[in-house]
Amino acid sequence: MPATPDRHPGVSDDEGVNLEPASAPVANGQVRYVAGVGFRFFEEGVETGLTGTGLSEAQHEALDTITHDISETCYLELTRNTQGRVTVVSYWDSPAKTKKVRETVLTRNGAGRVTQDATTQYDAAGVVKMVLTTVFTRNGAGRVVSAALTEV
Repeated sequence: MPATPDRHPGVSDDEGVNLEPASAPVANGQVRYVAGVGFRFFEEGVETGLTGTGLSEAQHEALDTITHDISETCYLELTRNTQGRVTVVSYWDSPAKTKKVRETVLTRNGAGRVTQDATTQYDAAGVVKMVLTTVFTRNGAGRVVSAALTEV
């Protein structure tokens, strides 16, 4: 007998997800099946269908897309301390460094190991959108044993 994707006996073609009909989605990230209409989703304040046209060109252009293409279009800057260790990682919109996209500040202990990082994400206007701080706990050998994340 063939196995399902989770390695249990049975025919994998028999498995699926059945969604009960519901009302239209009302919050970002929701996807619902609406009887007589089909799949609907809610993204960036817009409710639309999966089989429809989605966002219009104007709606798409209005979205904050500066963070979409960091790896392809950014300028990376590393700041080092006197021991040569990286302390700040900054992503700029261009080599002219007119607008910061993201920045991570690393805090190190006396041994030079990272004890905390604080990543700041900026929106298209250069305003702070979110800060994610990670505090690392290390064992006696200096290995990370836990990481506590805080979003502001």
